[in-house]
Amino acid sequence: MGSRMSDARRIPGNPLGSVLRSTARTARSGGRSRVTGPEAPRQAAAVLHCGPDGTVEWTYPETLASQPVVVANVISSWQPMLVTLGWATSERALLQVWDAYGAAAPEGTPVNVLAVVP
Repeated sequence: MGSRMSDARRIPGNPLGSVLRSTARTARSGGRSRVTGPEAPRQAAAVLHCGPDGTVEWTYPETLASQPVVVANVISSWQPMLVTLGWATSERALLQVWDAYGAAAPEGTPVNVLAVVP
């Protein structure tokens, strides 16, 4: 059997009631959203290859809105690799790739890279 009052109305004075009321109000408001214009890019991704010294310098396709979080993963089936981030700006990033023994990765080692603006 249904009830006549919502969950938010049955809990007067309880902080959870205000949360439920707010959630219900937001759900009823529908798809009203403001469009403010074109948004700056929020992410970029690429597959890059190491240089002769094991570094990868990446210039993003477009300038990002601010300094990104950079995530990288080496594609290697023959040994484990480690990627460290030297620096990252809204335009470029520098990565260093190492093998399991601490030597620079061989030239041409492919690296998946993702830059995301939080």
